[in-house]
Amino acid sequence: MGKFKRSLPVALAYLRMNFGRWLWDMRVWLILAAAALLAVDYLRGYAAYAVAEGKELTFCLLPMLHLDSEALLGSPKVLFYTLFVLLICDAPFLYPSVPYAVMRSGRGKWCAGECLYVVLAALFFMAFLAACCFFVALPAVTFANDWGAGVMDYVNGSEVRSVIEMQKDYPVLIDMPQMAVQYLNPMECQAYTFFAGWATMSVLGLVAYLLNLVSRSRVWGILVAELIVLVDPAVTMGQLYIGKKALLLSPLCWTSIQELDYLDAGSVLSLPLVCVLYGVLLVALVAAIGLASKKIVIEVSCDETGD
Repeated sequence: MGKFKRSLPVALAYLRMNFGRWLWDMRVWLILAAAALLAVDYLRGYAAYAVAEGKELTFCLLPMLHLDSEALLGSPKVLFYTLFVLLICDAPFLYPSVPYAVMRSGRGKWCAGECLYVVLAALFFMAFLAACCFFVALPAVTFANDWGAGVMDYVNGSEVRSVIEMQKDYPVLIDMPQMAVQYLNPMECQAYTFFAGWATMSVLGLVAYLLNLVSRSRVWGILVAELIVLVDPAVTMGQLYIGKKALLLSPLCWTSIQELDYLDAGSVLSLPLVCVLYGVLLVALVAAIGLASKKIVIEVSCDETGD
């Protein structure tokens, strides 16, 4: 416990150092702006219908952004997770002041702070997406634990329009998780999608961090992390050939609540299994990063020391 108390302030100092750079990093602001624009564009059809027809709309819209798709650009989550990979593309975050901080604090505390930064960056990005969903739904939002007619009418049709007529009069860019909408409440779907998305982004960030750390490059980790993202539609299509076991190959597939065995009797994914898979991946990646951080050489430039 005493060692933890001594390490925590140092880890928090690395967090402040990394997050503090976001304020003047134009790359971060552009990524957040792109994520907001994409969320608005994908979800505005539902909000437009709800406002025009005086219907209510839930703010729990994250599950709609996480549906699996066999088309690369037909899957919003591929674009959002690509943006997250770009957000942490500067891993392993060896800014000019870091080598001196590592010399003072030790590699273990530096490693803990950097892993914590990746996980909290993933948490922030998922919270930002959830906030974007809320603001899209805000003009017609309902805080009841109900999807609202703004969603249900696209499943069952309204009093005056069939589902086909709904799509024609108020087109939407993405479908909805119909089984989830019919059998689960929006809070349950939102909570699962949020935590699964957070865990998946954490895995992607730690993979990028580990490979960049080992290769002493900012290329290989990002390439592999992005490959994991881009292979998701192929894994979805792979179900046609090798069955539902294909879902085990992509963490992005685990973020879609439609793929759980609660809603798909043939699925191999259950909530306990998904939790175990995420736990094993995260623990293994953090342990591997800890081992790798002890072996790398952190160079201090003479130009930076003034020698």
